[in-house]
Amino acid sequence: MGLAASQARLLSLIAKQSNLEYQGQQINNERTVLSQQVTDLYNSLLALDVPTPPSTQEFTKVEYSGDDGATHFTIGTIKPSGEKYLVEIKTEQTGGTLSANYGTSVVEKDENGKILTIQGKDAYTWAEAMAEEPGFDWGKYEQAVRNTYTTGDEANSIDKDDFYVFFVVSDTGVKQPQFAFAEDVNSQDGYAKVYSYQANGQFTHSEQIDECLLEFDTSGRIIKISIPHRDFATGKIVSYQEVPLKASQVTDELAYEDAFAQYEYAMYQYDKKQEEITAQTQVIQQMDRNLELKLTRLDNERTQITTEIEALDKVINDNIEKSYKTFSG
Repeated sequence: MGLAASQARLLSLIAKQSNLEYQGQQINNERTVLSQQVTDLYNSLLALDVPTPPSTQEFTKVEYSGDDGATHFTIGTIKPSGEKYLVEIKTEQTGGTLSANYGTSVVEKDENGKILTIQGKDAYTWAEAMAEEPGFDWGKYEQAVRNTYTTGDEANSIDKDDFYVFFVVSDTGVKQPQFAFAEDVNSQDGYAKVYSYQANGQFTHSEQIDECLLEFDTSGRIIKISIPHRDFATGKIVSYQEVPLKASQVTDELAYEDAFAQYEYAMYQYDKKQEEITAQTQVIQQMDRNLELKLTRLDNERTQITTEIEALDKVINDNIEKSYKTFSG
């Protein structure tokens, strides 16, 4: 190969070698970016909060309760009130209540929406029912409403005026009132839930009573509560009802089940996020392997070109030497 041809070939190889080095730099830059992406994914994996299963201890508390006759007392929140205490007391008692009948009853209305019958019987407001049957002991029915539902000024309170009343005759020929919520009766579906009076039902009352007295044992646990009873007219305390109390560990199972369900969902989200990060990492690693193979091919090609350049350098040097020694010797 002549000097000019060798020089042209050398320039071509040097240009190709430069291009291969540039491609190699680009590949290394891409691999650096991929490496940073993997690092970011790994850091996001480390940043994930591992869900912790709830412990029943978190939903377990000491509950004080006691009995006085047929009434069961359960003590709720306790707040100091001077030398005495403001205590939330729940009582479970036996007495008149309203009990839901099985199924629902048909409600008939006129064209103006006025309630005509319930279960095929004439329907009345509570006041109208009292006028219809003045001989009934309406006080016990009103007390049953108070025993069964929250009454008073609280939101969503229920009292006797929230009911429609109709009468049915029992198998023994006794006329008995039946009750249905006005809200239920006035609904658009034409059906209502009906309730009957139950003389010995179970009902629960919860109220905050001020100026209670508490007695503690040496360990600081409550062993007795004295509940004040006041004169209705003056409001002054006239006596105390003493109730021995015992402490027990009570777990809120429903709250625990809700918390465990939330934990299982959080664990599902955590596993799903881990799987997504792992999948993304595997894709990036495959891309990196492909770039590594491409870089290896470029390196092999560069090695071949370098070898050829070295050979051409020798040829060119020989040609130059021969050219300068043409007239020597």
